[in-house]
Amino acid sequence: PSVVLILLVLLIPVVGLLLPRLIGIDGYRDQIAVQIEKQLGRRVTLGRLTLQVIPSIVVRAEDVGIADDPNYSNADFVTTRSVELKIDLRSLLRRSPQLNGIRLVEPSITLIRGGAGGSSWNWSSLKPLSEPAKGEETPPFDLEIRGGRFTLIDRTVAPAAQSTWSGIDVTLDRFSPRRPSDFAIGLDRKSTRLNSSHITIS
Repeated sequence: PSVVLILLVLLIPVVGLLLPRLIGIDGYRDQIAVQIEKQLGRRVTLGRLTLQVIPSIVVRAEDVGIADDPNYSNADFVTTRSVELKIDLRSLLRRSPQLNGIRLVEPSITLIRGGAGGSSWNWSSLKPLSEPAKGEETPPFDLEIRGGRFTLIDRTVAPAAQSTWSGIDVTLDRFSPRRPSDFAIGLDRKSTRLNSSHITIS
């Protein structure tokens, strides 16, 4: 038994290194993008995909873009250098993958209120927020943003108000789009830049 245990300890790191190459997850990039588009109701672009299985299962996507609602803008709603998705192993073995966490690295997020969308914000038309839940609700997950840049535009006032914040870190524990969540916001003093006029979010 001790020999078997030693072999398992030696093989696990090897399997962890070889398995991502054998699976070749980047070949499924288009299919994954289509599935995300169905979930969000927005056009999605994905760069190179990589898989990590040790110490936890993480799918990493580079150069990710999520389109805005055309009622607000023809530019992207979110662009980010990379996104990391943490998947629960037990749910994966049950062939029903469950998301445990999302980490966005250096995202640029544009939040717009008003225009053709009325007095609502552009995030309100995302499919998980705009449509009633059907069947079982998506389990909460942890959401982390590192080095984010947020641009807020309010077109319900004249002239339109705009505020840009950069160097923002956000952590939301057990996030759900339909339930209140605890969160923390951090500012990197060395990289934070504020260029703003008055905006009220409601």
